Amino acid sequence: MPFFSLRLTAAIGVAALFSTLLAGCAARNTYVDAVEPDAAKLRFVANTSNAKLYYLDDQRCEGATGELNTLYVPDTPRRADMIIAPPAKARGFLEIKVRPRIPGYIFLSTDGYNWSCGLQLDLTPQAYAEYEVTLDVRGNRCSAQLSRLMRVDDQDVRVPMPAIQSGTPACLRPAPSSSRTQ
Repeated sequence: MPFFSLRLTAAIGVAALFSTLLAGCAARNTYVDAVEPDAAKLRFVANTSNAKLYYLDDQRCEGATGELNTLYVPDTPRRADMIIAPPAKARGFLEIKVRPRIPGYIFLSTDGYNWSCGLQLDLTPQAYAEYEVTLDVRGNRCSAQLSRLMRVDDQDVRVPMPAIQSGTPACLRPAPSSSRTQ
């Protein structure tokens, strides 16, 4: 009987170590906030589980920006001191600073047991502006809403923006073929 107890204890210890290692990998986000003094701010709100945000531009094309509502990362303390508060119904959110006047690409994704969803939106942020992108899943449909956040007459206003997908960052485009046709 003691042999079984030792094996069970060892198995639990190995499982705990493995879970801790996975949690560290899941939380490893490599996005570095913009340092420009007139940087814009973007909030990612996810009302679903396993939500991921990637914010890319032609100069910054690597690494995850953030994950929300996952088994190992239920929420993140990543904030950018936005003036407008997040929606009261937000299940989880994160905030980043992005370079102004540079076309950016917002990639959102989530997945479940036998489905996945991915969306792309374009954004050329204005200096000092605040934006919010919300990822929702209802039934078998996922949707994203991009809004410009403003304060008008002491009221917080969310102005919906068109969801445009006009391109892909240059660093993600396939290299031109060097073969010649004769």
